[in-house]
Amino acid sequence: MYSINFCFDVSAGIDNVFQAISTASGLSRWWTPDVTIVPEVGSCAFINFGNRYQNTMHITECKSPRSFGWICVEGHEEWINTRFSFLLKALSQKETEVRFCQSNWKENSDFLARCSFHWGHYMISLKSYCETGVGSPFVE
Repeated sequence: MYSINFCFDVSAGIDNVFQAISTASGLSRWWTPDVTIVPEVGSCAFINFGNRYQNTMHITECKSPRSFGWICVEGHEEWINTRFSFLLKALSQKETEVRFCQSNWKENSDFLARCSFHWGHYMISLKSYCETGVGSPFVE
């Protein structure tokens, strides 16, 4: 199995970063504006990128403010059953380490490579949103 991984530091407190990765108001500011989510294990999140991709995610982990994760249950065929995880570690009151992983890819495909590229952009967008209040979410 293959995965996409990122690890980086954010100049923001862990609670603020957790809010950015686990709520509609946070996710919509750095990832995509079309998000419906209740941050509770067992619930489903709907994360859409215009007419291109409509994804349903099953929330598998919500341990505020340390970890948040889901598994794709509907969406692009290569995303089905991939797992998304955010692990947060407070480095200080105003610094947080973020570890992101999208795991369980079945093959090392061109789509995986494209998603890796886009995740790089969105991780920078997450960092910017947490530090400045301005991210670069998807625009159709």
